[in-house]
Amino acid sequence: MTPKKLFRDFLTVIACSFTYVSCAQQSGTIEQVSKKIVRPAFLNVELEYIDSILSTLSIEEQIAQLLMVPIYSYADRADWDEAENWVQDLGLGGVICMQGGPENQRIRIRRLQELSEIPLMVASDAEWGLGMRLDSTRSFPRALTLGATRDAELVRQFGRIVGESLRSTGVQVNFAPVVDVNSNPLNPVIGSRSFSENVELVGELGLAYALGLQDESVLATAKHFPGHGDSDSDSHKTLPRISGDRSRLDSVELAPFHKLINGGVGAMMIAHLDVPALDSTESQPSTLSPSIVDTLLRQELGFEGLAFTDALSMKGFVDFAGDRPRARDALIAGNDILLFPGDPVKVIEEIKSAVENGEIDSTLITSKCRRVLQVKVWSKAEEDIPHYGENWEPSNAEGVHRKILESSMTLLENKGGVLPWLLPKGHITVINVANKSSSGEPFVEHLSKTLGRSYEIDSFVVGKDGASWATSEIGHSCDEADLVIVNFLETSNQPSRKYGILDSAVKECHSRISKSKSDSLNLTKWAVNIFANPYALNDNWGEIKGLTDVLLLAYQDDYRTQEAAVNTITGVGSANGKLPITPIGLDFQEGDGLGLEIKVGERLGWDNGACSGSWGAHLQIDSIVNEAMEAGAFPGCRVVVAHKGRVMHDGVYGTTDGTVKVEKATIYDLASITKIAATTLCLMAEEEADMFDVDEPILKRLTNLDTTEIGTRTFREILSHQAGLYPWIPFYLETLSDSLNLLSNRPLCATNICINPELFICKEFIDTIYKRIITSELRPSGDYRYSDLGYYLIHKMLNSTYGTDNAIDSLA
Repeated sequence: MTPKKLFRDFLTVIACSFTYVSCAQQSGTIEQVSKKIVRPAFLNVELEYIDSILSTLSIEEQIAQLLMVPIYSYADRADWDEAENWVQDLGLGGVICMQGGPENQRIRIRRLQELSEIPLMVASDAEWGLGMRLDSTRSFPRALTLGATRDAELVRQFGRIVGESLRSTGVQVNFAPVVDVNSNPLNPVIGSRSFSENVELVGELGLAYALGLQDESVLATAKHFPGHGDSDSDSHKTLPRISGDRSRLDSVELAPFHKLINGGVGAMMIAHLDVPALDSTESQPSTLSPSIVDTLLRQELGFEGLAFTDALSMKGFVDFAGDRPRARDALIAGNDILLFPGDPVKVIEEIKSAVENGEIDSTLITSKCRRVLQVKVWSKAEEDIPHYGENWEPSNAEGVHRKILESSMTLLENKGGVLPWLLPKGHITVINVANKSSSGEPFVEHLSKTLGRSYEIDSFVVGKDGASWATSEIGHSCDEADLVIVNFLETSNQPSRKYGILDSAVKECHSRISKSKSDSLNLTKWAVNIFANPYALNDNWGEIKGLTDVLLLAYQDDYRTQEAAVNTITGVGSANGKLPITPIGLDFQEGDGLGLEIKVGERLGWDNGACSGSWGAHLQIDSIVNEAMEAGAFPGCRVVVAHKGRVMHDGVYGTTDGTVKVEKATIYDLASITKIAATTLCLMAEEEADMFDVDEPILKRLTNLDTTEIGTRTFREILSHQAGLYPWIPFYLETLSDSLNLLSNRPLCATNICINPELFICKEFIDTIYKRIITSELRPSGDYRYSDLGYYLIHKMLNSTYGTDNAIDSLA
């Protein structure tokens, strides 16, 4: 067997021994990692095995390892053969996954990997997750929204989820994070892809994202070196010029890259930029500049990882590279891997000729190939790709997605503390500045669900230009409302489209608020929600800012973000986001945000992610309820599960009487509330504190039951109504005997118990109740039979534990 054929076996052996080293190097908090210089983890791969493979590769095969071609994963497989032939015939090093579907991508990469003797390096642009390239997959919030959270650990967690999702679709390299500083508001290509205009924040969150990816053995790629944030043109279309002097570049553009280099990022993507302060060659793309890639990145900044070119098919490269061997010069400049190189046959021949002519030393090709092979070992490129139907994201993806949204909510105005809106009932009017009636439906539906039937909620769509606002129906509804909520929807991230918000709509909104506020008898409060890029806040918003009671920035327009905004307004969710940039024309600054903390339980909210199935316990609840109904325990019920102030499950089952189906609006008689609201909650608290064992017999806590049969029954049996206790004992019958003198219409002593203001009972009767329960007949345990009696005993036990006769009564 040739060494090539043994490569996968080498990878397996090395990967297993290398896992500990990698994790140890990348471990620690963001702050800890950023305080030390960390080499890229893949450099720890032992070179003995790598060099044994290198020694078997011809110069053409080594060059092929430095090329990555694009592949698409659409259902139409007509063009799949070309890349497969290149992999099989040339020994191509890797592929870049472009648009397509997740299952087709799995199939395509599996086919390519099977044809490749050396496992392929597979990369993707997944800045905001799989959804950036693949249909039917999750798109997380963009980097600017992450910047609003200012939460590095949350961003690292996001990076782990993206990394795990990429691996599940066969990808080991992510061309992310973007660590360009968002210093030009009119930048047509970076914008929301950047974390912030704050240099330190970009570095901190960029490193967090990179470490999260690399926690999952996905190579992170910082881009676009040496910094694309201050450009006013798109390198896909032309060659942008970065005009700052060296001092400015060091303190702004280069600073985040330096931080990620010191933090152990594995790769860099070199942009197509004209940077005169770094290379005075007229209109030379930075990808072809030895001064920028080799001297600055490698030598001055000390970067030892992989250097990818940006796509060599972009006009910023093609139209400005000049008449020269471009692939050759890109490698000479210091790049390791050429993306979108064109025809790989011609590129291999071009570079091979340069080696033969002495223009490139063969050892340069070998050193670059060595780094590529080390990355393949570190990133476990040989791992099997999950098969059709397996999940392509971890189970916590939905929860982290919603946490990012809640953490990003930025409250810019909250006059008089209008938020959180906690009135128990009232009238709310929602105005959606949009063309489609469906655009604001998630907001209105979630608002209705959260506030319930005690609120009257009107909803209107007034068009993107706000022209339909002038109807008498809308005017009357706004005048009568306690709160008017205006949502700016159907927005865009493009500055050329004014971020999808028309000036006429902003002016109409101001006019309506102004009219309402001018009426001294009108007490309506106004909240304006902007589901858009913060750069949309131009000087037209100044007058609205001065008038509206609430101004909330939510960064993007999708159903999850709308639900997060509802949670903020209604007091279910907080709003502690901070502006990641400084809007043009307003007096807000980067870092502004009033903050809004909420008290858990002040208003019960809804975890729609959990309710839609991501929680994972729905089937268990359904099974338990259905079993109970089949056993005749009850004809139907509604089960609501809430955790940390959010409803996780809300299901209706069966009927009320055998014929009428249970609905969420079904009204029940209230009974046995204290069993759940007091006794059971006390047991839950004890269990959390390791004071309570559900499988212990009750005699362990009530020692006077040690000689009774009931003392042998466990708490689990009692709480699940399987202890063999009879349903109830009619104690009240004994109180009706006049001879016992148990009842009176006034307190006869200090220890009498008040049943109602005109009826009292002797406290000593409690002892009679306990004695009757302890000596009552028991059925065999194990069968379900509802009983109140066990809770009397638990009540006595808890009172004894807390040293008072009325501990549980005070809770109830």
